[in-house]
Amino acid sequence: IAILSKRPGGKHLVTRMVHAKYAPSRAGEPVYEEYDDALHLAPDELVPLPHVPIVLGFDQGLGQPAAIGFQPLPNGQKRVLFEVVPGRMSARRFAERVKLELAEVGPGHPLAEVHYCDPAGFTGADKEDGEMAWAEIVAAEIGIVIVPAETQEIELRIQVVVDHLTYLVAPGVPGLLVSRRCKMLRKGF
Repeated sequence: IAILSKRPGGKHLVTRMVHAKYAPSRAGEPVYEEYDDALHLAPDELVPLPHVPIVLGFDQGLGQPAAIGFQPLPNGQKRVLFEVVPGRMSARRFAERVKLELAEVGPGHPLAEVHYCDPAGFTGADKEDGEMAWAEIVAAEIGIVIVPAETQEIELRIQVVVDHLTYLVAPGVPGLLVSRRCKMLRKGF
């Protein structure tokens, strides 16, 4: 066990093969080596904290949309409450799935004034013919304001996530806490 745990990715191999618990395979090169299931994964499903609005983040994903709902806390922690990753579907059907998830996780909980989407979600519509872009359809269906994320620059986007993964709000308290509801996000990390 000691020899295995010293290899790159060995800690995860020991967790999987010796202790029979979930751990990423680390096959290939992980984008976020800073993610640690023992630290960043909440022990239970997270529920919304009172008086902290939920922020939604969207990606239209070439017909396979995804969204997360999170709460940014005053201490800098981001609590990811849920994800919506339904597979291929239209913007309208996807918006319905997001509304269902909001109703299940935080019925009546306040939403933030502004939500965010990959800038590509605002392209592809024929504006002269009155068409709406994917993000505009989702915003209208849910009844929220969605704005494009500030950048598409991959290095900056990765660094923001790394910053949250390496930030501790207190000893042993991560800057990014992921609910157990977020199976795809956990798998991605």
